[in-house]
Amino acid sequence: MALTVTVGKHPYQDGTSGYRAELEEIAGLLAKDGITWAPPDAEVGTLFHGDLPYSFVHYLRRVFALHDNGLPVTPAAGQGDLDSARPQVIRTTEMLDSHLLCHSDYDGYYVPVDLDEPLPRVASAVHLMAELVAIAPLIGIRLGADGSPPRPDEDDDYATERETWLVLHDACRASLDSGHPIVFS
Repeated sequence: MALTVTVGKHPYQDGTSGYRAELEEIAGLLAKDGITWAPPDAEVGTLFHGDLPYSFVHYLRRVFALHDNGLPVTPAAGQGDLDSARPQVIRTTEMLDSHLLCHSDYDGYYVPVDLDEPLPRVASAVHLMAELVAIAPLIGIRLGADGSPPRPDEDDDYATERETWLVLHDACRASLDSGHPIVFS
């Protein structure tokens, strides 16, 4: 099973009415918190599409949590390293301010607005991008002058984290440029 990350029309959607209704519901939820966002009127094709194994997001969350807790970030060799960082991931998640950690890893939206705290199934692409930029140097990613990152070396110790970072970063760029949300499914 894979996590599908899209911006624009999901490639597996049969129609857009259900998707549109969900986006209108999110707009209403945000409005209750005083945040103005409306789904773009224009229907578009898929602006971004990436697939990752579900477990890959946990590797990147581990990096964020270790850094947030003032601990050194080292490559994760596997599940044992994910498990050993679990207390830091839980502690950081309980603060309810990380959009990377608090968002579901299989379902929901990142909307292109400045949302201080994640809501159920809804987080901020603006804050996700800021969190990604903050942890980029920890996994050896150096952004270019235009904000573009280099592509990962598959033999790198941080290959999983970088691949995940790149998918989420590219999705954030597409979302912020177009006004369409990032969809996890």
